[in-house]
Amino acid sequence: MTLSKAHSYLTDIALREQILSDAQALKLLSELLESSELRISAEEILIPLPAADLRIWLERKLAYAKMIQGETLRRDLIKISPKALFLVLNYAKAR
Repeated sequence: MTLSKAHSYLTDIALREQILSDAQALKLLSELLESSELRISAEEILIPLPAADLRIWLERKLAYAKMIQGETLRRDLIKISPKALFLVLNYAKAR
């Protein structure tokens, strides 16, 4: 199975399930950030994000915060600015 087909399959499964709540997503993201090797620079943070449901949650929050850059990235890797990550986490915690 190609990477693209696997991504489509996992996204399809994630969309069938109930959308992650903010509390669930923050817990998963926190665990992921603690256990993953991140690439951090002043301009961006690269986060490996293989879980389709968490990726969808994060992309929705970025879109709501108007922080989506509109670029196509590797589907298992999120490139996010420190400001955007802060805004998403702050918004999700406030809800």
